Amino acid sequence: MPPRSHPTLVLNLTLLVGTLGLLVGCNSTPRIGGEYLMVEGTALGEIAEELATLQGTRIGRVADELLAELPDCSTFSRHCPDGRCPEQEPLRCEVAPALSPLATDEDPWAIHYRRPLSDHHWVEVRAARAPGGATRGEVSLPVRALGMPGLAPAGAAPAPSVSSAHGRFLHLMLRPEGGLDIASALPSDGWGARLFALQSALFSATTLEGSLEVAMYTPGEDQAMPPWILAVPILDSERAVAAMEQFLAEIRAKWPVEVHPIEDARGVCLTNLNLLPNLSPCYIATPQHLVLGWNFESLLAAAQTPPSPDLLAATSHLEIDFEALGKADVAIARATQASLETPSYPWSAARVAAVTNDGILTLRWETLPRTIDAPNEATP
Repeated sequence: MPPRSHPTLVLNLTLLVGTLGLLVGCNSTPRIGGEYLMVEGTALGEIAEELATLQGTRIGRVADELLAELPDCSTFSRHCPDGRCPEQEPLRCEVAPALSPLATDEDPWAIHYRRPLSDHHWVEVRAARAPGGATRGEVSLPVRALGMPGLAPAGAAPAPSVSSAHGRFLHLMLRPEGGLDIASALPSDGWGARLFALQSALFSATTLEGSLEVAMYTPGEDQAMPPWILAVPILDSERAVAAMEQFLAEIRAKWPVEVHPIEDARGVCLTNLNLLPNLSPCYIATPQHLVLGWNFESLLAAAQTPPSPDLLAATSHLEIDFEALGKADVAIARATQASLETPSYPWSAARVAAVTNDGILTLRWETLPRTIDAPNEATP
């Protein structure tokens, strides 16, 4: 079949590929030059069907449109060897199966998109269907392309988790390559910098071990904000507690807050801040960790069960539990009396592992299919 000029199909396909991980890549000299796109038709249809279940979202609408106009092609391809393809450059529809020249026996990518930005930088997406219905992909990009290069993950593993997995819908474990310097990623006059004193002695290299953990949980009844905690391993608990106490004194001098000691723990909670929904920040200090929570319920959620063994413990990583996230969507909609339809996710979980090597950040991601369709909970 000859090349087909179909601007809407090209646009929707580009947007869909973008949601799979469109990033600025930098690696060795590519084996082919210019802009290149290769999509295996069956894999594209399967992924688009999954994403189309995200009703009420932009990507759900894009996937619906793509499915409606998807021709019967074994492979879609486009190659502009001299540089970037014009927006109206047609896709070639191949009846016989074709293999990406960028694929290998070990990595037969079903979706591969590369767009040069310069001689040594390009936008690249690689994705494939794995056995059992999972979707996996890999992305490489230069650390300097990150908006917050100070948070690029290091090659060393983060400290062990301290949070419960029960009801947890988001879990981030990170060891930044340059050490923990959250203050540099926040504006100096932001409320977060003031509230948690991220520029105080607490976040100095002499106090922190260098990694962090973030965990978010399904909210309880009448909670408009998910409980969440930030846990940072510490090298000197006395110095950390002293910094927190000094900061609490500064907070009490600025706001009419109340300080409530936490029973049977070394820590306190603040009330009457009235800044954001359900915000009553707390901290607990142990000999090894400082745990900050959005409120006391956040600390309770993180301590429901002992931390589970972490399959991705060797690298910085992010995990999302879509079953728990769906419950959080419903709980927040009820608490806020929202009338918006909450999405039904086509996956059970997503995992992203990250490592930085010689200035190059590599992300390996995987989405796991939902095996049993749970009944949708109605929202008000």
